[in-house]
Amino acid sequence: MNVAKISSRQFTWLTISITLATPVLILPEMIIYYARQNAWLALLLGTLATLAGVMLNLALARKFPGQSIVQYAQILLGPWLGKLIGMLYALAFLYLTGVCLNIIAQIIEISLLPETPLWTFILGLSLFAVYSAWLGIEPIARANDLLLPPNLLIAGSILLLALPHGKLYQGLPVTQLNLTAILKGAFPPAACLSEIFFILMLAPSLNKPEELKSATLKGLLFSSFFLTFVTQAFLFVLGVYRASIYLFPALRLSEELMFLDIFERFESLILTLWILLNALKLSVFTYLYALTAAQTFNRKSYKGFLLPALLFLPVLALIPRNLAEILQVWLNTISFKLVLPAVFLFLPGLLLMIAKVKHHV
Repeated sequence: MNVAKISSRQFTWLTISITLATPVLILPEMIIYYARQNAWLALLLGTLATLAGVMLNLALARKFPGQSIVQYAQILLGPWLGKLIGMLYALAFLYLTGVCLNIIAQIIEISLLPETPLWTFILGLSLFAVYSAWLGIEPIARANDLLLPPNLLIAGSILLLALPHGKLYQGLPVTQLNLTAILKGAFPPAACLSEIFFILMLAPSLNKPEELKSATLKGLLFSSFFLTFVTQAFLFVLGVYRASIYLFPALRLSEELMFLDIFERFESLILTLWILLNALKLSVFTYLYALTAAQTFNRKSYKGFLLPALLFLPVLALIPRNLAEILQVWLNTISFKLVLPAVFLFLPGLLLMIAKVKHHV
């Protein structure tokens, strides 16, 4: 199967978009709830934990240049067990896409269009994701080139405009150190950032394979820095209590922000930027699901697997009954504690050990 190529810069920017897209709106509240003013320390520990997992993933990918995890799983484990690994990764991509799809649709309905049925957003976003995946990773990467820089610039500018309304003592980086609380606060960012496991499938698309490590680490470190900046800005402006009780502190902050006594109510702009970034994430994960399934079953084209995605994604996204259920059960319990540890740590670690035993160097 011929795989489209993207540059290392595009690879880095895709890494930033995917690791920032969903967490930047829902993650700060989770971190602050546990770690309070030690949120920066929780983010640091979460990033270090993710970095350890990324190095494991990169060590595995470097042993099989030009191949995806589905392809070298069949080399290491044989065709049947290798195909099982491929099916697990395909289902993981499909599941994470469905979870992200539901979260986006729920937030649009709650914040912007409360009278519109949820299924309309889910169906529209599913069509968009499948169509974008049909076009391939190269057009998605080019679209990300156009959307990511202005998104980061506008979001960063809004946060900077809000900082004068904050109080210095609310953003002080350290209070009483509570190790248990810090570790609890470090778990959500570590879990969210571990979505970077997608590099195991996208690595063969890099036109300069030798730059895989630098491109991945640049993206991960930038995402961690930006999340820390956002979280500390919320603490500085809203304080610990308000930043931890609001489900989406970014929207509360943007509602209260006024610039030059003329410009106000920036929440629609923040939501628009967030939706665009998540639409790109949906496109990438849908493409990777289809690519994984195609390589698992040795098909020449991945496009035949997009029709099932168009059928299953809306069904999967409509199963959760409300936003609380999708966040607590589908995201926090299933994604964070089962799916992501398996595809980011357990399976790559197992394959790396087998590769070393079999002397694949």
